[in-house]
Amino acid sequence: MALILLIETATHICSAAISLNGEIVPNGLLESDSDKAHAQLLAVFIDDLLKNNGYKPTDLSAIAVSCGPGSYTGLRIGVATAKGLAYGLGIPFIAVNTLDALAHGFLAHYPNIEPDALLCPMIDARRMEVYCKLLDTKGNTVSETEAKIIESDSFAAELAQRKVYFVGTGAQKCADIIVSEKAVFIENFNTSSAFLSKAAHTKFELKQFEDTAY
Repeated sequence: MALILLIETATHICSAAISLNGEIVPNGLLESDSDKAHAQLLAVFIDDLLKNNGYKPTDLSAIAVSCGPGSYTGLRIGVATAKGLAYGLGIPFIAVNTLDALAHGFLAHYPNIEPDALLCPMIDARRMEVYCKLLDTKGNTVSETEAKIIESDSFAAELAQRKVYFVGTGAQKCADIIVSEKAVFIENFNTSSAFLSKAAHTKFELKQFEDTAY
């Protein structure tokens, strides 16, 4: 049995969840989109999740955190909290790429998109820059995470061949810049700790852990 605490603070959304063997437990998700509230809310969310589901911290098998890219302050709060808990409890610490988690969450909610389409999760990096990567509809990486300044010809090569679904906090500001019939911009689909559940469970099974000392 793998009971994992999941933490997502890479964007303006503060989110925590508990998964059991890769599935979110009933009443196992708490999140808020109150900007800059991570420091106040995260510890409260974790405490409430454990109490409301009848768990003690010592019942946890591991702590998983969204490790970026994203907001420096948000990530620092989430990672520091996750490392501190993992170290104190003597349990594994798992890091999940924020863009991978967002992509997997999208694919779980939209399983019937065109099989040859690409998915581009995006995190806003202010002005016209985003953090992004490309994945196929099976969740496999097509291009690695990068910081990208969005221009009118961004992703032109990909859009010439297939549909690209843009999702996340960086996607909407690109809708007026990238003009293509094959560009699909998904509104209001943002990061959530629930999206870490599958990847965190897989990493737990494979013992792909991070060092809490760094």
